[in-house]
Amino acid sequence: MKKLNNKGMTIIEVLVCFVLVAIISTSMYNSISNFNDRRNLESMKEKIFNVKNLFTKEIEDDIVKKGLVFISNPIPRNGTFHIDNNGLHSGGCSATSPVGTCVVNGEGQSIQLTFKDKSVKEIIAIKDTNGTNYILAYGEVGNYMYEQLPNVGRTDDGKLALRLGEINMNNNGGNVLSVDIRFDHPQLSQKYGIRINALVNMDTYDR
Repeated sequence: MKKLNNKGMTIIEVLVCFVLVAIISTSMYNSISNFNDRRNLESMKEKIFNVKNLFTKEIEDDIVKKGLVFISNPIPRNGTFHIDNNGLHSGGCSATSPVGTCVVNGEGQSIQLTFKDKSVKEIIAIKDTNGTNYILAYGEVGNYMYEQLPNVGRTDDGKLALRLGEINMNNNGGNVLSVDIRFDHPQLSQKYGIRINALVNMDTYDR
């Protein structure tokens, strides 16, 4: 009769099993973590594109349909601001102000567009020099649209990970509207932003 081996597992065999399990677990964790990072980045890109497309469409539609006849010089905006449907106002920020509607240490620009129907709309882009808030808006007094940039977390020092970056608005001598508003993020290139170039007096509405 064959004798059974009842010695069981040795300490070395148990340690080897633990090491193998640890290696496999670490590998799986890194793979899942990398996958989640890529998924979050793609989700962030999609949200940024949605904000970009919304503002670009609104501005370009007005330029084409209403006929752009005048562009103001860029107006520097510095200090504390909040925005609501009635316009851009100095001060008035509080701890309960919605994100995207108020900046305490703002630095940016606005530019006014006048159309053939004599309506006037304003593009506003102000970033917080502290990196904790921003304003991005477009519209006319009494009917502003503003969007909160995607909430994609904060850096270790509490700043928004996604921020309004470089802001350039000019009318190039009164003949061409040029708007370049960039979004900055550690994992994004500067190709993400709002870029619009249009001739004044396009006169497309009457064609």
